[in-house]
Amino acid sequence: MAYEIKKTEHTGAKQGKGFWGKKADAKKQSKKLRRSNDKQDTQQALSN
Repeated sequence: MAYEIKKTEHTGAKQGKGFWGKKADAKKQSKKLRRSNDKQDTQQALSN
């Protein structure tokens, strides 16, 4: 059954902008943004 269903990134608005596309497109977009943010965080941590 659906005992361990978790909400995906598609639930709700994307950082206040809202996303009206397909779920797969929302996940691709959010994955790119998350990885980009992680790279910036890593670079800042290494430069300090």
